Amino acid sequence: MELWTVIYEGTAAPQAINGGTGTLLGGGNQIYSGGECIMVRTIKCECEERMEVKIDSYSLFQEVKVFFEREVAKGIYQDVLVEMPYYVGCSTIKIEKIPWYATKWYKCNDCGCLWEFNYPEFPAQGFVRKFVNGEYRPQ
Repeated sequence: MELWTVIYEGTAAPQAINGGTGTLLGGGNQIYSGGECIMVRTIKCECEERMEVKIDSYSLFQEVKVFFEREVAKGIYQDVLVEMPYYVGCSTIKIEKIPWYATKWYKCNDCGCLWEFNYPEFPAQGFVRKFVNGEYRPQ
């Protein structure tokens, strides 16, 4: 598994790194893989590294919420309409189905990954689920 280290975030002009044995091409966020072979590439999204999570604290909820808001503002994700429920239950009082929808869906503009974000209603936990191929599957 290749380990990458973020060495610069933002835009920059081309520059030499690692004692002149490597270069940053400039443009966007850059990462550097150390070792014998110098490799540089531009970071577009972090979907591959990010994982699904259960949200069991207010601080974690705020952290995740701010992350998605910032990524939308940067143009990496887009806020998309929640089209399907993540769960459909049945009422014991009335004979009817009750769909439960997530609070937000976000789609990555780079890789197409779909993220489902359900805000917690404490003491009930929230969650973030990941759909790598962008196709939604209810629980």
